[in-house]
Amino acid sequence: MKKFKELLWFIIPFLSLSAITIIYFVLNVGNGVNYLKFMISDPIFIIALVNTFIPPVILSFALVLVYKLVLRFVFKKTVKGRKLNFIILYMVSVIAPIVYIVIMKKGAFDLINNTIFTLQSGIIVTFIFWVVDVIKEKAKSKKL
Repeated sequence: MKKFKELLWFIIPFLSLSAITIIYFVLNVGNGVNYLKFMISDPIFIIALVNTFIPPVILSFALVLVYKLVLRFVFKKTVKGRKLNFIILYMVSVIAPIVYIVIMKKGAFDLINNTIFTLQSGIIVTFIFWVVDVIKEKAKSKKL
């Protein structure tokens, strides 16, 4: 049950941010619901959406992986406390999307959508490392 509650800490914010993005789009674009249906049915839009999310998530993943490796092998330490560890992971994973947005958005900067995009990227990367941590705990419990 504890793992399910932790899982909800990833799912609820991600879905909430996605809903905010859709509501923001529908309210700001004239006839937004029909336009949204048109975009979602377009396969090129789906490819563009995936291509928009993939680079920052990969950058975040690489940055967090370097952080974990440096912490583990250079300093030979781990962060005490599970919650503190994931707070640090989330903060580190948000840095790369911010840099990506600043570099890629030369001129046009939509604060609301870019902030939501950055938070979602951080949630995705932190979720990946949470899953790895859960698998590692299961493997350790089976060895004992």
